[in-house]
Amino acid sequence: MAGVITVGGLATGLDTNEIIDNLVALERRPIALLQRQIAALGETRTALDTLTGKLAALRTAADGLRTADRVLVRRATSSDETVATATAGTGAQRGATTLTVTRLAHGSVAGATVGVSSATATVASGAGTFAFRVGSGDVHAVDVDATTTLQGLADAINGTNGGVRASVVNLGTAATPDYRLQLASTASIVRSADSATSGADMPSTPSA
Repeated sequence: MAGVITVGGLATGLDTNEIIDNLVALERRPIALLQRQIAALGETRTALDTLTGKLAALRTAADGLRTADRVLVRRATSSDETVATATAGTGAQRGATTLTVTRLAHGSVAGATVGVSSATATVASGAGTFAFRVGSGDVHAVDVDATTTLQGLADAINGTNGGVRASVVNLGTAATPDYRLQLASTASIVRSADSATSGADMPSTPSA
């Protein structure tokens, strides 16, 4: 009896290789499904992290609205900023404030203790210097001689730009004049004045 040889697929017309590939793919479907689920979970996690960050920023902004002072920013203005400026601090209330100036500040004034009969009278008997200073600043000096008048001394002091304004004032009357040198500070206190190397007639000014 002759033998029978059977070849799978060739005799039946089936492609066994394709069938095997399909079976393998079918077995791998759960793995592919898990991989897609893992990728989707990763995207979900990223989205949640982004949402968490935005919620934290929203909470921070909401905390700034807990009190009216943080919501309503107060602002203060001055009708004349050359006179006074204004700023509104925490807790500032609405309203208007009026500033009334009743007295102006002014510098220190020092006056001579010895007077002369007129503004054109001489104030020194010889060559010398008249020195003064404002506060703890530099000492300023002007030269004087036997021809220096009281008004001339005041003009010379004003020419030094030493922080004082010199003037001649009559503390007496028209009948009995008593003209004296007066120094008015333009910034601070006149700490000292009066320094003459000669000239007993030099009008002296006391230390303030």
